[in-house]
Amino acid sequence: RISSGRPETLASLNNRVPRGRAPILVSWQPELAVFSDSELFLAHWQEFCYPGSDDVSMLPLDTRWVLHFWHEEEFLYAQRRAD
Repeated sequence: RISSGRPETLASLNNRVPRGRAPILVSWQPELAVFSDSELFLAHWQEFCYPGSDDVSMLPLDTRWVLHFWHEEEFLYAQRRAD
C-alpha cells in the first residue's frame, strides 16, 4: 500500500510502475477509461487520481501488474507471479 498524501508517493510509484512510454489503461469505471502511457501517468498522477472522489485502476496492456487508487487516498499495487 502507498499513501498518496506522503512526500515519498512519487518515489514509491516510480519503483513500481515501469518508466518510459509503456502503454497503460487508466479506468475510472467500466465505461470510462483512457489509454495513456506510464511516463505521462507518473508525471501527472495527481490529475488521474482524485482524492475523495473516484477509484481508479491502471494496468499495462500485458496485464503483468495493476495499480489501484482508492478515493481514500491509498494505492494498492499487485504484480503477476513469474512463471
